[in-house]
Amino acid sequence: MTYRTLCKRCTRWADSGHAYRRWYGVARGVLRRLSEYYNVDYGTLCDVVAITSPRVSVKQNLRHAIGEILEDPRPSSMLSPTEVALDHYYRTKEIRGAKTSRFARVLRGDDDVVVVDTWVGKALGILPRHARHKANQVLAERVVGHVAKRTGWTLASTQAAIWVGYMRGESPKLVVPLFRVETVGLSRTGPNGQLSDVTF
Repeated sequence: MTYRTLCKRCTRWADSGHAYRRWYGVARGVLRRLSEYYNVDYGTLCDVVAITSPRVSVKQNLRHAIGEILEDPRPSSMLSPTEVALDHYYRTKEIRGAKTSRFARVLRGDDDVVVVDTWVGKALGILPRHARHKANQVLAERVVGHVAKRTGWTLASTQAAIWVGYMRGESPKLVVPLFRVETVGLSRTGPNGQLSDVTF
């Protein structure tokens, strides 16, 4: 598939998923609320959420992260590589992995980052096991950057829109997964139950 074709396809998916370009803004709003409620450092919470994100649902991701923050026993559902990555992070404060390190940066507020997960990789025609390769990360940044110039959105917002557009194209009945405080037993706050000033 040519670069031009990839850009056209991703532009179409970004248009389709445009309502969810604020996905990271909502995630940040949830994590801010949780960091305040549990009295934990926001950046650390972002890092732990990113590290516990591979190969789990958004709901499970948040539950694993909060359990880790509260020093609960690790659940049997937590993957062994995730446990190793967490232990490494606690020793070094380093996040290994192309996807998880980028995800942490975006959650911390860096909008000039493209997170390549399985869905974004598929949108770009990249096999999941090859998504971490540097050449494919560079390709993702180029394509998303091209679409972002057309839309005027940030790289993170554009990637989120492409992600949702592609997912919904593949599974039209799919409910877009979002971080929610209800996932860990808290209720929404703010006018109309909003978590922040970011709405869809």
